[in-house]
Amino acid sequence: MRVCIPTDSPGGPDVLVADSFQASDLFDIYDLDENGDYVLSTQIRNCSGTCKDDIETIVRRGTEAVIVKEISANALQRLKASGVSVYLAADGPVSNSLTSFHRNDLAAARSSDRKTKG
Repeated sequence: MRVCIPTDSPGGPDVLVADSFQASDLFDIYDLDENGDYVLSTQIRNCSGTCKDDIETIVRRGTEAVIVKEISANALQRLKASGVSVYLAADGPVSNSLTSFHRNDLAAARSSDRKTKG
C-alpha cells in the first residue's frame, strides 16, 4: 500500500508529521507491505499550489492513504473524492504513524467547518 505523510525537511521516518498538510515542506510517500515494513519511495516538495497541484501529484503517484495532523476541509474533500483515505497521525515521529496505520489504530479524518485536527 502506498501512504503519503506530510513532513518538514529533511523528511523521513524519524521526523515528526508536519503540523499542517498545506504548510508542510515535503510529502513523503512510503510503500508499506502486509508485514508493516515500509520504504520511503518518493519525496515531493510542497509548492503550496504555486508550481503544481500537490493533491493531483499525490493521487497520480498511486497513493491510497494520507496521514495528517491537520488538513483543510477542501483538501480532505479532494483527497476523498479521488479515492484516497485520510487518517489522523499518531503522536511522535512518522514511524509511529506508519506502525499505527498498519495496526488499524488511526482514526479517519472528518470534515469540519474549519480544519480537521489530530
